[in-house]
Amino acid sequence: MDATISSFLYQRFGSRQYWPELARQLQGPVCMSQPPEVVSDQEAEFRQSSDWQYSLAPFLSAVKEVAELRVMTKKIADGNELAKRVDNTLGKEAAELLKKSAVADDLVWFSQQLLSVSSPQQIVEEAHWIKDPQTHLFSLSIGPELQWLLTISRCLGLIKLETLRHLRQTKVRVLGASVAASAADLLASLGCEDISCVDPGLIELSNLPRLPMAQVQNVGCPKSAALVQHLLRRHPYGKFRAVVGQAVPNLTERGIADVTIDQFLADADVILEVTDDIQTKTYVQTVALQKKSGTPLLFTADLGVEPVVKVVRTDKDGKVSRPFGRSWTATERRVLDAAVIDSTKAAPAAYLMVKEDLPNEQALQFLLSCVGVMPFWSQTPVASRQSSALAALAILEELGGCTPQIPGGIKEILPKLLQLE
Repeated sequence: MDATISSFLYQRFGSRQYWPELARQLQGPVCMSQPPEVVSDQEAEFRQSSDWQYSLAPFLSAVKEVAELRVMTKKIADGNELAKRVDNTLGKEAAELLKKSAVADDLVWFSQQLLSVSSPQQIVEEAHWIKDPQTHLFSLSIGPELQWLLTISRCLGLIKLETLRHLRQTKVRVLGASVAASAADLLASLGCEDISCVDPGLIELSNLPRLPMAQVQNVGCPKSAALVQHLLRRHPYGKFRAVVGQAVPNLTERGIADVTIDQFLADADVILEVTDDIQTKTYVQTVALQKKSGTPLLFTADLGVEPVVKVVRTDKDGKVSRPFGRSWTATERRVLDAAVIDSTKAAPAAYLMVKEDLPNEQALQFLLSCVGVMPFWSQTPVASRQSSALAALAILEELGGCTPQIPGGIKEILPKLLQLE
């Protein structure tokens, strides 16, 4: 079929001046875009050409937002002043409730941190040029500390800042870039700055509904590279890395672009495993995780239209007694262990991984795909997004909990707002 397509492409475009470029791309997949990068003032000037432009718009918009936040934070950077303002407006009961919650400390910390890095001189000195090869645009952006503070600012009072600060430093290692892409996007949107992803696959048209980073123009590009480009365009200071290759159990199976699973997970603080390769899944959740004692692994699956997220870790003896978040009989465990070394055992192992949660429609799809009459054993876009959201929440819980402690009685105070002038 490839030869036939190439022949018809030549018939249509062979006489065009751009045919040599099309012919080159027929030799293999080419990703047309490159990720943005942070560059110095000198590099931005050196790379100037007639088709490159410069933009202050992102910088000026962020400065306006910072200025508005400074007005509020100056009023509450002193914890005593914060309590006094609540007391004067809503009364002593509300002030006492605020003292008992973690929100007051978070507001004070955020305010002090923002004020410490947002003087006009600091804002200008810490700004960086962001070079985007895709748009041929240099955009001036506020510095990394302010960028992170603005990223998490709308989580104030909803997610504990201690958890978000922990997430910022957490090394998340992701196996798979389809369903996991939405989870990585959510974690970066919560301020995580260190995410690596490995996936050998290319973006396919049928996969677009599950990929937050993909457009029709990305079809044929490596999924992991497209994900990293997407993350860097939204969070340019992050340490986001892509491995366009397969994560393999050992060196003997390693191709030129592949990476061993143990090598990829060596510095992981959190593992997110959403790969389609059954041999890889099994090795990660048994052999590899046992070498990472105490490291949580998030296993997500979309069964039919329902999301599934489970946390797997070693037990007190350093063993993985519940891979895939379930108990295993001795017979089942032998099937699972066999899949690590024999890819022909993949289908029975895959069934055992999810059999406790498998709905009828997904069971039928799986059965038909195993006998070769169903193209995919796959997920709906809805369940895919739900799984990613649940995985992000589970990671927040692993890092210290999500919701700050709020004492009872808050709702009883709300009617007092009607009395404010």
